Amino acid sequence: MLNVYAERCNYNCGKRRKRESQYRS
Repeated sequence: MLNVYAERCNYNCGKRRKRESQYRS
């Protein structure tokens, strides 16, 4: 369970970071 939650957070966080990076670029 923890692993899945961490993976989900990583995927979501990664998407959010990528979007922020694009906006800043």
